[in-house]
Amino acid sequence: MPLTLFTHILNEEEILPNWLEHHKKIFGHGVVVDCGSTDKSLDIVREICPSWEIVGYHGRPDDVAEAEMNKQESRFTGWKMALNSTEFLVVDSLDDYIVKKESEGCSAILTNPFISVDTPGDHDLSSIKEENILLRKTFGYRELNNGWDGWCMKNNRRVHANGLVSREYITSNATILGDADSVGRTGGGFAFRKRLLHKHDCGRYRGGRHANGWTTEVDESLPLTWFGRGNPGYQLTKSGRFREAFLAGRKTFDGLSRFWTEEDCYKFWEFEKSISSDLTVTDPEYGRMIDLIKKRDNYKEI
Repeated sequence: MPLTLFTHILNEEEILPNWLEHHKKIFGHGVVVDCGSTDKSLDIVREICPSWEIVGYHGRPDDVAEAEMNKQESRFTGWKMALNSTEFLVVDSLDDYIVKKESEGCSAILTNPFISVDTPGDHDLSSIKEENILLRKTFGYRELNNGWDGWCMKNNRRVHANGLVSREYITSNATILGDADSVGRTGGGFAFRKRLLHKHDCGRYRGGRHANGWTTEVDESLPLTWFGRGNPGYQLTKSGRFREAFLAGRKTFDGLSRFWTEEDCYKFWEFEKSISSDLTVTDPEYGRMIDLIKKRDNYKEI
């Protein structure tokens, strides 16, 4: 069956090899929307996935995640998914999964999001560049109903002493937080990394693709891991700037652009480490899927 993956990139050479090697085994075709990369990203795409399309994008940065993804998806039939290059779909056979879901009458599904958190020993980008990061970096936590929106810190919203924005505060302040609230709560539980797998004309995305125009719920048997919570020092080393967000998904510590100070970044990282664990041990479904992928790929522990 037609399975097409979409993404948008800007200088993603660190994580792109891992992301492409993983997803080319799941999707039959891919469309990479390039927002002006000047590193080796495009060469990496051509080398690892030579049959995938590369589409140049020169529009408004805010439109690439929503309007441009809707446009690209509408060119294709079958099942579709749009992911950032830091988001890994945790499934061994998407074909088998979709056959089952179609038999149940499903046409749109939301992933069950997990946040990968760097452990204290991760001090540079080498762990992102190494092969099989999805299978090796399993320290993190389940985001569903445990999410946050760091821009509240930047905008002087109330936060707990540990740096975590209160979920109750977010969900009870729709008039203050606007679309951030509806985006977080769309689709059966509070989370920002629920991504849509569907067979409609397009996702009808909004809110950075964290919300969509279809009625669906999270399927806990379809995990997605986001490598967006790294050591804040990674981002400081690479960019040397706090408040300017990168266009695409590479934000090794995504929250960096949402905080005022370096101290806030480290403060939140410390908290996330405190709520994280080895997901293959603490979440049975996640562990089961990782084991299936290891068997499929003949993965051997180093």
